[in-house]
Amino acid sequence: MNLDAKKSILIVEDEAEAREALTEFLEAKGYSVASVENGLAALEQIEMKKPGLILLDLMMPLMDGYTFLDQAAKRHLIEDVPVVLTTSYQLHDTPAAAAIVRKPIRPERLLTLIQRFVETRKRNGH
Repeated sequence: MNLDAKKSILIVEDEAEAREALTEFLEAKGYSVASVENGLAALEQIEMKKPGLILLDLMMPLMDGYTFLDQAAKRHLIEDVPVVLTTSYQLHDTPAAAAIVRKPIRPERLLTLIQRFVETRKRNGH
């Protein structure tokens, strides 16, 4: 995966306003961002271009985040891609996620988390 791919983020969020705000914020910070509104669209997107990181809402129509994680794992699409769950719910057991960010999302906290994953991947040669 090249450096550009490491700095690419896929946002999977059904709320258009939140999706657009995150996209604008992350693009302004130098990231390449693609966004989709549900897990089904995310699977299609990942099959075309694997991102460096996924921000995944859990509660969405058509295909929720849990089903997306299950389907993506079965297809071996996200084995080396960190997935950050975004949710307003309290979660305790999420083995498929690299991290959890509670909503409402604080952009600077999210940016720090993303930077940590990008730097870790860069050091590890992914």
